Amino acid sequence: MRSELIVLFQALKSVNELKNMLSLAVCEEECVRLTQTVTDKIREINVHIYGCDTLLEYPIKPEKGRCEFLNQVSLWISFVEKELGKRSKILVETDYEFHNLIIHISNVGKAGLINEMICGLRNIQQIDSELYQKICDAYNEYYYFWGKIDLDRGVTELFDKRAQELTEHLEDFIWLYNELEDYRSKRVLYKIMFFWIYSDYKNLSHARENNFYDYYDYDLISCGQEEVFVDLGAYTGDSTVSFIKNYGSYKRIYCYEMLKENVDVMSRNLSLYPNIIIRNVGVCDRSGEMFILEHRGDDSSNRMSSQGERLIKVVSLDEDITEPVTFIKMDIEGSELLALDGAKEHIRREKPKLAVCSYHNNSHIWEIPRKMKELNQKYKLYMRYNGLQYSPIVSEYVTFGI
Repeated sequence: MRSELIVLFQALKSVNELKNMLSLAVCEEECVRLTQTVTDKIREINVHIYGCDTLLEYPIKPEKGRCEFLNQVSLWISFVEKELGKRSKILVETDYEFHNLIIHISNVGKAGLINEMICGLRNIQQIDSELYQKICDAYNEYYYFWGKIDLDRGVTELFDKRAQELTEHLEDFIWLYNELEDYRSKRVLYKIMFFWIYSDYKNLSHARENNFYDYYDYDLISCGQEEVFVDLGAYTGDSTVSFIKNYGSYKRIYCYEMLKENVDVMSRNLSLYPNIIIRNVGVCDRSGEMFILEHRGDDSSNRMSSQGERLIKVVSLDEDITEPVTFIKMDIEGSELLALDGAKEHIRREKPKLAVCSYHNNSHIWEIPRKMKELNQKYKLYMRYNGLQYSPIVSEYVTFGI
């Protein structure tokens, strides 16, 4: 029997036991005597179906008298039975798990989520202190993407931001789940949200893509001889080489990379391939100039900014590429939304395949697919998770627009 059905049956059994208890509350004294038993039963049911032991909407206060006490518990039972009715109609396990997580997030609120996030990371710290330190070091090194974390020093910025995202934009997460076209994508989204709360690396590993290379899922992306591929964040040419390895033929490839030293390496790596145009510029929503914020030790993580020391030229794809494009890949360290805006005419006219990294900001997980649909409602959305199995940072998830 599916585990979620067992939970439903157990919850229904507990609700019936609670109803029987209420039938015994025939006087004020009996009502007071049963208060703790009823409260314990309510907490037990809440743990079963909500993942938390309180429901603030229906606090049980026996001091208001027998009638009010019975009314409070009856309201709560009605609320729970309605929820159990909804769950009994959900036939797919992934839908059921996602529904439960959404209800849990809405019930525990931001403070409750932060506490659960802290408990999850504390658990890792107790089991594997070395992994805990790697997690903190990694997130603190890339704090500008997601936030800092150091529980021993009381730093919980990462959790504060993620809890805020989950609670304030819960409807956006629900929207995205419903928009995703296949259950692999839905499961990826669910597993990432679950990980944000519980730091469950083992659970997340089940969503990892093990069959295809980053960006090039054969079940989603097909390419032919007339392909005009645009590689934003081409780095040293690795993703372009992977594209050629996976699809072979193409008409033309545009590679955009803002660092001159990377462009020099890329030019050598791609020198044997024909019809490749390399641009030493950043990509944005407009043409002009911006600054580079350089990341020490990892120049693949450099990003654009409105201020800094190193000035670079930036372009928009609409202004820079005059021919129709068929496939755009984006991994540009947080500038993906700007680049999408700068390619809006290509996207509206030609409907190119889109493979866009959506992990460089806590909000990008839903903002980037929203932007895709905003620019062209005909896009169908998919998600894949390509993170390394033992990476302390959970990133490398890609949103596809097809």
